[in-house]
Amino acid sequence: MLRLKDASGEGNSAADPLPAACVLFARLAKMQLFFDGNKHTALFAVNTLLRKHASSRVLLVPAERDSRREFLRMLCAWYVENDDAVVQWLADFNADRDERPNSGGPSVTESAVGDAR
Repeated sequence: MLRLKDASGEGNSAADPLPAACVLFARLAKMQLFFDGNKHTALFAVNTLLRKHASSRVLLVPAERDSRREFLRMLCAWYVENDDAVVQWLADFNADRDERPNSGGPSVTESAVGDAR
């Protein structure tokens, strides 16, 4: 069974589940369990776990062109070179979203399960 605390290697001490959610997303996406839709599946699984743990957070991946390009470049580096910088980048991207006013849901340029190709 997947758990957010398992993804980060930490116990339940972290008050903010976002870092563990980013780690879990990266690990699930990298597994490449399916021919297509691995990022979508990873995002859906992580957001389901966040809801299960009564978190008000929703992990988003960028949809805006430049941000999405940077995200995909870093995700490829994670897949090929085990460079985990994408985890922190994704956490920062989502933390920034939470700090903006009226950030109760995805904007037009962000999507919780948007196409990240």
